[in-house]
Amino acid sequence: MGGKKVNKNLLGLQALFHTTLSDFIFCKVGIPSKITAEDIKIKLENSAWRLVLDINEHSPKGFLKQMLICVERMIMRKIMLEKNPEQYANVLKCWREKGYL
Repeated sequence: MGGKKVNKNLLGLQALFHTTLSDFIFCKVGIPSKITAEDIKIKLENSAWRLVLDINEHSPKGFLKQMLICVERMIMRKIMLEKNPEQYANVLKCWREKGYL
């Protein structure tokens, strides 16, 4: 799967996981890879700064968005987590730690 296809898949998952894409870098690599971190150092640094800025500028979710997330978690809990608790044990543990459950 190429980089653009992966990016397209990630863009499609943004709505599902309530995330936003901060930046992306496309690099052509061969086998064996001829690209090193030093070759794309400036691109990597710019992307990292963009990520930091996006995190700092993140606005809080509105009431309706919070309600939507809450409803989705309730549905997931009913459909997935309660039917297969052993399969999703780590998810349940993380959610308890974060106070979702």
